[in-house]
Amino acid sequence: MLEVKIDLVPFGMERLRRTIGIIELVNDGTGDTDTGNYKYTIKDKTGSIKGEYKGFKRIKQNAFHLLRDILNKSLME
Repeated sequence: MLEVKIDLVPFGMERLRRTIGIIELVNDGTGDTDTGNYKYTIKDKTGSIKGEYKGFKRIKQNAFHLLRDILNKSLME
């Protein structure tokens, strides 16, 4: 599982840091060495978005590409 936290650090003051969003990406185990399939959850104070992303080309791309694709897919729906 990959977990990405988005923290807000007002004025750069660490003591005021708070998490405003979390993205969880879980490999669903149905892919192969070239292609991965994932389930994801995007959470913030307004709720959560759950979905699936199939066919990620893991050999040609990295975790940042996966995150970008999932955000684009889920936030455009």
